[in-house]
Amino acid sequence: YIAMTYAAIGQTGHHHVNCQNESYWINTLENNNFKYLKNETELFRIESKIDMQNYSPDYISHFIKRGLIFKNLDIEGYCSC
Repeated sequence: YIAMTYAAIGQTGHHHVNCQNESYWINTLENNNFKYLKNETELFRIESKIDMQNYSPDYISHFIKRGLIFKNLDIEGYCSC
């Protein structure tokens, strides 16, 4: 699995070296045999928001808006169900 965040085009910040939109990252990883897990991504974004509200209301997690989850399709036992 990959859980990642990304910096959007034009977003400033330290170590933002390949700022791209969400579709770029989904296409790039899917072209490298990873499956974008849309439902899991949405669940993790919701959980990130709940965590922020409960534990760190002054810090907005990058995952809430720009988090993505992928599964490596090369791993044995993958189920596309």
